[in-house]
Amino acid sequence: MDSEDCGKNALPEPFVFRRLMDSEPYYSDKLLDHYQNPRNVGVLPEADGEAQRENQVCGDVLQMFVKLHGDTVKEIRFKAEGCIPTIALASYATEWATGKKIGEVRKLSPAILSAVLGELPQHKLHAALLVAETLQAALADSADS
Repeated sequence: MDSEDCGKNALPEPFVFRRLMDSEPYYSDKLLDHYQNPRNVGVLPEADGEAQRENQVCGDVLQMFVKLHGDTVKEIRFKAEGCIPTIALASYATEWATGKKIGEVRKLSPAILSAVLGELPQHKLHAALLVAETLQAALADSADS
């Protein structure tokens, strides 16, 4: 990925913007923990791959940065502006993917993400799709490097 893709519209460092008006009572304690205490926030200056995706409908923006060691995810970080599930699932995905083989991480789908921290409401499934797509794009970018 060239610098224009992430540079012009990049989120400030470190950046997690929380949309508090989204605080609905049906989120699980695990999901709320990842939202309130997000893991792996920030950039990796020497990332092997990076990607930024935006949900055009709701406006959530997610950037992910991946550092590899051979075929293993050594480190992964994210920056986000989004709803509770977007931030929580990005946090979970970065924590889960660290130390895993790339092939295993590629299997992380929106369906898995939407259930892993407690089932998401139908109108919030976009968050799982955004996280899965951004993670896959960052891995693909690392393969192109």
